[in-house]
Amino acid sequence: REREHQPNLDHAPSRWLPCPVGDPMTCIHVHARSTERIDSPPSSIGIKVSAKMPEESLDSFGLIVDSMFGFSFKGTSARAPFDQIIASINASKAVIVSIDVPSGWHVEEGNKSGFGLREPEMLVSLTVPKTCATKFKGKFHMLGGRFVPPSLAQKFKLQIPAYEGASQCLQLPSYNAARL
Repeated sequence: REREHQPNLDHAPSRWLPCPVGDPMTCIHVHARSTERIDSPPSSIGIKVSAKMPEESLDSFGLIVDSMFGFSFKGTSARAPFDQIIASINASKAVIVSIDVPSGWHVEEGNKSGFGLREPEMLVSLTVPKTCATKFKGKFHMLGGRFVPPSLAQKFKLQIPAYEGASQCLQLPSYNAARL
């Protein structure tokens, strides 16, 4: 619900929902699914929603939240239009916050292919950091998703850091050996 207050904080948020080339029905389906569980659709609270790449330079965006691909991304490069989107974001000066795994990165090996998103300034790992987080060299690594029951953590031998009080996220130390 915090998202509803963003337009009031001198921000002009927009939601860019790219679609695979030549597949408009997938785009319509993805957009419908992405808003069906939201109390207020983004457009009803002043957030621009578009399936097209913004016409203005991405440099005009102060912050880009990267959530294009999940951790199941496979391959050495993204297909259209995502390849161009990644190239445009990489060429921009905007700050990047990636959710779980930066787009185009391999879940275990990071951006080994070189075709993924450039190093984000912040990585927000969900549930537990993925193996590629060991390749992350950005400024901030956050962990969110305080919903793993102790029995499940024990079963899969997950080492979940202790959260402070009722906090739903915490900052993790960097894995970058050069920063230690």
